[in-house]
Amino acid sequence: MSTPTLAADAVGYLRLCAESFDQLAAILKTIEDATAEHHHLHALAGAGLHVAADMRELARSWRDEVQEHGIG
Repeated sequence: MSTPTLAADAVGYLRLCAESFDQLAAILKTIEDATAEHHHLHALAGAGLHVAADMRELARSWRDEVQEHGIG
C-alpha cells in the first residue's frame, strides 16, 4: 500500500504543470505570430495555444482546490 500524496506535494506538482503549460503557450504564441502567412501552421499553433491555456487553467484550479481542501 502506498502512502497518500501530501497536499503540499500535490500543489507543487500542479504548480509545475501550470508553469509548463505557460511555457508551451508562449512557444505556440510565438509560432502563431511567426506563421501568419502560412494559414495551416497558424491554425495549428492557435489550436495548441488554446489547449495549453485550458490545461494551464485546469492545473491551477486543481492546485487551488488542493491548497484549500487538501487530499482526501
